[in-house]
Amino acid sequence: MRTKGLARMDTSDASVPFPGFDNKGRAFVDYTTPVAKDADTGYRVAQGTLTTADGVPGVVETSYRIAPMLELSLAGNELRSKPMAQTAQLTYTVKSNSLSTRRIDGNVVVDAQLDPADGTI
Repeated sequence: MRTKGLARMDTSDASVPFPGFDNKGRAFVDYTTPVAKDADTGYRVAQGTLTTADGVPGVVETSYRIAPMLELSLAGNELRSKPMAQTAQLTYTVKSNSLSTRRIDGNVVVDAQLDPADGTI
């Protein structure tokens, strides 16, 4: 198993023997890999090759996401552009994608901009 494309050099390869089947006839292998701190965020492709006893390879691919350390989401996009100044109270959420249980200190600045196409935030 390995990552293809942009994150190829930011992740590691894994080679494991085929696992046993569960009571539903399924077998699972997790591709757990460290990701370099400077890896670009976004969706990436992981590829696995399964070789049968007679040497015939089968290739499977899936996608996964390298997420940023923190993500902000803004609620309240029902606010519309008006010709006069307006004040609105908006809610935002800060989500940590870190596996660390340590506290992260910092400041958040939210600068909401209107979409010129439809006038929403």
